[in-house]
Amino acid sequence: MLAKLNRIHGRNVFKRILQSGKIARSDQISLNYSRSRGRNLKAAVVISRKVAKSSVKRNRIRRRIYEIVRKNYLPLDLKYNLIFIVYSEDIDLLSHDELVVRLDGLMKKAELIA
Repeated sequence: MLAKLNRIHGRNVFKRILQSGKIARSDQISLNYSRSRGRNLKAAVVISRKVAKSSVKRNRIRRRIYEIVRKNYLPLDLKYNLIFIVYSEDIDLLSHDELVVRLDGLMKKAELIA
């Protein structure tokens, strides 16, 4: 799980990132991002109840994405706020490696990683 220090909390922060940040989209996930005012990467994962009715599925998807962020992007010392918005419940069916490829594609599209 991502440490509390690296998670985005608060409605105002979400609102600021969603309104003034930039967006990178794929068919199943979008990434809203903006420069962080702090010293480290912060992330959040948003999954609507319309996307996955079961809270078990929503939480599983959320935990998987947080783990990828923790392992792959925290060591890069990025100073960004990231909000991943999931649009498809099919993300739950992807293997770990396929999900990493999808998230890396979004990060490259946003030019946050090489």
